[in-house]
Amino acid sequence: MQFTFGLKGNVAPLLGDGWSFPEQGFAWTVGTRSRVRLPAPGAGNDLVLELKVHGFCVPAALPSQALTVTVDGMMLGSAAVSETVAVAFAVPGSVTTRGFIDVTLEHPDAISPAALGLSDDLRTLAIAVFEMRLWRTRPLPRRLPTVAPIMTVASERDAALVAACGLLPADLAMRFESIGQNCEFGLVQRAVQAEPLSLLRFAGIELSSLLRGLETEFAGIDDPADFKLTRGVMDGRPEYMVFAERHWVRFHTGIFIADMPDIAAVIERVRVYLGFLRRQFVETMASGERIFVFQHPAVMDAAHALPLLGRLCKHGANSLLYVTESATIAPGTVRQEAGGLYHGFTDVLPPPDEPDRINVDAWLSLCANTLRLSEEETEAVLF
Repeated sequence: MQFTFGLKGNVAPLLGDGWSFPEQGFAWTVGTRSRVRLPAPGAGNDLVLELKVHGFCVPAALPSQALTVTVDGMMLGSAAVSETVAVAFAVPGSVTTRGFIDVTLEHPDAISPAALGLSDDLRTLAIAVFEMRLWRTRPLPRRLPTVAPIMTVASERDAALVAACGLLPADLAMRFESIGQNCEFGLVQRAVQAEPLSLLRFAGIELSSLLRGLETEFAGIDDPADFKLTRGVMDGRPEYMVFAERHWVRFHTGIFIADMPDIAAVIERVRVYLGFLRRQFVETMASGERIFVFQHPAVMDAAHALPLLGRLCKHGANSLLYVTESATIAPGTVRQEAGGLYHGFTDVLPPPDEPDRINVDAWLSLCANTLRLSEEETEAVLF
């Protein structure tokens, strides 16, 4: 269910106090608290509440707005909001039994443009809300487990993985598919001789572009009218890179400049290849057979990862592992945070020009632990 704000939105009859007048595509919260009552899609279901929001910020004086979301007095979570972003929070079925949910947004940093000397606007603004979505999720586990790393030294890798999930490294890596932001997990797969063909394995993409791409199934990504060829390097050799402007994705082509100087031939090969990879990607999302992997500095917690899971689950019964860097949590640790959502930790996420620093063993431990949790969750749902 989708609720839109602004002049042409459909949410006006559901709003309580704490809102300014509708504007073009959004409405501002005013004061420190705003309320809305949303119909729940099926009483008693576990849900995810997703918000597309933008913070009223001034870089020097007010770099972000604090946002806390509660439902029927239960705090779901919080986030710091500055630029336009999607954030989402798990809503347990215990608070949806009445067929609706009372949502409260708390935003204590609200301030008027007049107080900041920006204009004569006296409204105390905090968050511009563009839309809210409610979607069903898998039942939340009764407990959200954390699983420790599987192996402590590299020499134990194969035996430890087989004991944990019954798979050797290459077979384990093939159960996962990267959706960005860069090539790191694709290089992990290569390090263990796993070479799946997948759309975003060797691509660079930002979070906002990924969300849009998942919404549209990356339609038109193979349109050569949107291609821009640039020069890159692979294995020390000059390579063609392609920027697919429609979806703002940059791809390695695997085509070396010395091997194919004919630009028209390069574009045609890329067109055919991206069309094939896109069709395969859509089929993979529909099948739910692979666990998707994502790592990006903008996704550090469940609030920012759940919108990605929501887009994936529009197409099939999918799961998502998102990975962050931690100096205090052992590399390879996985924490389940919602139905189908897993948070993995590693010690280093190196920049693209330092692939030798990738912790392959930690990544394999993340994959094995996530696969175990996913299979346990599936069994719990089925039985």
